[in-house]
Amino acid sequence: MTESDRVRRLFLAALEQPPQRRSNFVRCAPDSPTTVQEEVLALLDHDSEADADDFLQAPSPTLKPGERVGPYTVRRLIGEGGMGEVYLVDQEEPLRRRLALKLIKFGMDSRKVLARFDAERQALARMNHEGIARVFDAATTDRNQPYFVMEYVDGEAITEFCKNRQMTVRDRIELFLAVCGAVEHAHLKGVIHRDLKPSNILVTETEPRRATPGVIAPQPKVIDFGLAQATDRDLAPKGETTDHGQIIGTPEYMSPEQVGAAADIDTRSDIYALGVVLYVLLTGVGPFDDIREGGDERMRRRIREETPPRPSARLMQAAKASGSESRKTTARRLRGDLDAIAMTAIAKERERRYQTVHDLVADLRRHLSGHAITARPPSVVYRARKFVRRNRGVVATVGLVSLVTAAGLIGTKTGFAEADAAQKTAQETLDSFHLLACSTELRRARVEERSLYPAWPDQAPRMRQWLTELGEPILEKLHNISEELAEVRKRALPYDARTRERDRMKWARERERLDVLQRRVDLIRNRADRSAEVIRLDREIRMLRQKVDFPASYSFESSMDHVLHDSLALLLGDFHSFADPQRGLVTSVRERLVWAETVQALTIDAYRDAWTTASEELSRDPRFAGFRMQPQLGLIPLGRNPQTGLQEFAHLRSGTAAIRDKTNGELRITERTGIVFVLLPGAEFESVNGSRIELNPFFCSKFEMTQGQWSRLNRGENPSVHRHDPRRVRNARAAGHPVTPVIGLDHPVEN
Repeated sequence: MTESDRVRRLFLAALEQPPQRRSNFVRCAPDSPTTVQEEVLALLDHDSEADADDFLQAPSPTLKPGERVGPYTVRRLIGEGGMGEVYLVDQEEPLRRRLALKLIKFGMDSRKVLARFDAERQALARMNHEGIARVFDAATTDRNQPYFVMEYVDGEAITEFCKNRQMTVRDRIELFLAVCGAVEHAHLKGVIHRDLKPSNILVTETEPRRATPGVIAPQPKVIDFGLAQATDRDLAPKGETTDHGQIIGTPEYMSPEQVGAAADIDTRSDIYALGVVLYVLLTGVGPFDDIREGGDERMRRRIREETPPRPSARLMQAAKASGSESRKTTARRLRGDLDAIAMTAIAKERERRYQTVHDLVADLRRHLSGHAITARPPSVVYRARKFVRRNRGVVATVGLVSLVTAAGLIGTKTGFAEADAAQKTAQETLDSFHLLACSTELRRARVEERSLYPAWPDQAPRMRQWLTELGEPILEKLHNISEELAEVRKRALPYDARTRERDRMKWARERERLDVLQRRVDLIRNRADRSAEVIRLDREIRMLRQKVDFPASYSFESSMDHVLHDSLALLLGDFHSFADPQRGLVTSVRERLVWAETVQALTIDAYRDAWTTASEELSRDPRFAGFRMQPQLGLIPLGRNPQTGLQEFAHLRSGTAAIRDKTNGELRITERTGIVFVLLPGAEFESVNGSRIELNPFFCSKFEMTQGQWSRLNRGENPSVHRHDPRRVRNARAAGHPVTPVIGLDHPVEN
């Protein structure tokens, strides 16, 4: 590597550091001669003297209006960052539309920048949601500058949109819920945004696909996945490392773990950022004042340790300072539920936050509908107060009965009879609401279940405890909830012809889908190679029948019965999902417990000699430099591959162990074969910033994961978009086909 190459690489790495740390970063750079360091420091000095973005951030746009980039015509520059530029472009063929083109700046094509750029493109490509800007194309310019083309969002930041239209608290929450839907979709696709903030949530006014024609509604779009992190390795930027201590994100919206160890990030960091966005939408300001003042260390300490005021207190303080009565009214509106929801979302400890975006959304919807939220203690007094607010007319009547009862105490037997009746009714109502409190237990069970991985022997006691204290008791309550719901439905008004016809219209598409699925299952039910698909289709049919075979609408004379019915029905749906014999959590924990209790005997104790042989052969292999491997839970040694000399292992939980052919030494692979791992030797290599990284020996799958292996690991689930079709492929083995979800670009020809 020439000295100029060293200068260029170190300079680009320094630019990615905060300005106040660049000099120290250069002086501490390993394997960099003093002459290289001095030249880079001089370049940095020149960069700081040149007005802000003048150096290596082109003083004029890379592309000019009217210039052609592939099939796109540039209109103007609409955004610019340290590494890239975003242009508004026109496409003429095959569709006429206006798009946004994101381009890496000339000269900024370091390995790290390219990896991050490609990760953003891949993140956008795997998502398909109306609340996320879609990517349509990707290529390079004639000057070999990578770019991708995505949906152009001509909108306002969500906070400005709400402020300019003076939206009510309820309308702001409804808009925020749409944002949550987009973020939840990203999480389900394995993408953590890491930089959620109002400027990355743009809102346009459009005609939604599911709205009444002609009705214009706000549509939020989440943009800028440039800092996105994958929850799976497929999407992780290849070769990228994050320098220790480097802050990635926007401080005002960063979670405590983001300002700590960069590797310790999960989807709950996005939930924290969503909580801050909600806080700002409700109050107009963030949780902290002047978070950037006092340097990075003070900022980190405040984010990690300082508890911000509740939204209502923050807004009331501003209202008193300005004398605004409307702000005081809004502050009182925030007290209680909204305070609790926002503060739960931005809790310092991740375990105290909402564990999923779905949990946050569910609590906000409970608040909007007047139901008790999970972020507050589920006391009877609190739930009774919520009931009173939702059913003022009914409560007023009960209050009248109480007055009559009090009067009757003077000397009438009628008063005592009415008192007994009122007390019985009140007790029955409280008993019903005690059942609704089961939702808290259900949420706790789901949260604690996530910690029961991996299914190794040391987890077995905790799994048994979970089943005893949570899983099985919740299953027992399922019957009680079903009975209570049935009792409430007995009090429903008659199911007349008009209501029945309305329900039939409501489920028309579901009935059509049900017919298609049933015909499909009838064709393949007796085929052994399609068992996984039958399981999946049966599950979908069962869910559809729960909708279409029962009344979708119930009407009651009592508003109390109406509210109780809807709450119990919602809770029962959650319980059915929890208790599903194929996909439910109780079934999953039971299966994992069996594995945890037997894996030692199945894969270690039964193969002691094979593990000893494998370890001795590895220690003699010069490629492994004396490495001695300990027995690995869940794997079975298959011996050395005759061609490569590398050790191969069977993953028992994903299928049966492959058998080696005695004639040629190759492994025989069938539909039931589990994953085959190969142990590869470690190595040393140089990172982007010049430091040496040592990689220990590691396992790598020898083949692509098959649909059969995926199904066995996920209890029948098969994510493949393109499944085996026996009409097109002769003598093919469906379960032996690779798992093939469509992750890349979504063009019409691919549908």
